[in-house]
Amino acid sequence: MLAAVAKLRHLESLSLARCVELPGVCLAELTPLDRSLLVLDLSGCGQLTDADVRCVGELSCLRELRLRGCCQLTDAGEVSVEEMITHRRRAAGPAPARLLPAHGRRQVAYMIFR
Repeated sequence: MLAAVAKLRHLESLSLARCVELPGVCLAELTPLDRSLLVLDLSGCGQLTDADVRCVGELSCLRELRLRGCCQLTDAGEVSVEEMITHRRRAAGPAPARLLPAHGRRQVAYMIFR
């Protein structure tokens, strides 16, 4: 489903917001964008689970991940994604990650700074 998008090797920002039927397995198709994608908006993708978003950790240049309204995600899943991205970025050099303040449960964006 996202294979055509993954061919856009210089893509920096992608919004899949409110794609309520987006199967999480499709996120794995974005890994070819690991060196270019800076912003990924998955807000409102209500079918995504903790397991589905783990492949986001492969996107090493990602600076912002929007997950607002992803009601299937748990706090543990969000922390898992943050840890994967932080670990991968540390391997390439110093890159602190922080969780932005939320206005409610599962209304967060992860910011990764270079």
